[in-house]
Amino acid sequence: MEPLEDFAITNGLEYQNLGCATHFPENGSHPSTIDLVFLPGNDQDSYSKVEKRGESDHCPILTELRFPILTENKPPSIKAGSEADTEFTNDILKSIASVMCPTKTGSHEDIMHITTLVSEYIAKAWKAHTTSARTSVWSKGWWDESCVEAMCQYQESDWSSEEWRNLRRVTKNTKRKYFDEKIEYIVKTNQANALLVTH
Repeated sequence: MEPLEDFAITNGLEYQNLGCATHFPENGSHPSTIDLVFLPGNDQDSYSKVEKRGESDHCPILTELRFPILTENKPPSIKAGSEADTEFTNDILKSIASVMCPTKTGSHEDIMHITTLVSEYIAKAWKAHTTSARTSVWSKGWWDESCVEAMCQYQESDWSSEEWRNLRRVTKNTKRKYFDEKIEYIVKTNQANALLVTH
């Protein structure tokens, strides 16, 4: 079996000195630190800390890992039905309405000029209203800014039970709203498909 120290070195891990005992034997023996925590050696943001011990003979160890935001596989987008979606559509309609079309059948150059203008207007509106995806390894489709704010408040409160209840309430309501919208969309889509079939 590979020694723990060799495994840590091979995988770029470093032992975290928790600074205090984490194990308090029930038989009254001297407290010790037998709970080992390893983190990536090049990670300066993640950390571990020892929490208050309850009835267990071990202190809980809280480890916070700072994962990078991954956006390379998530291109900018506009959420369907959002305010940005409405503004995007309105900007395109206004821009297209301003295009001067030939009164008679246009030449090839006229058509190319108009299609180029329309393409530019769409691209400009898209750039103005899209947002880059903020996706991480733990992200969920329903996670939004209200969840981020609740999580930050929970962390800043030093993990208070009150802010934990608030975080649970916010995420519960956000998930419910998210999936209610998904269900409503599926129902409407199925109804529309049913009408197409019957007609």
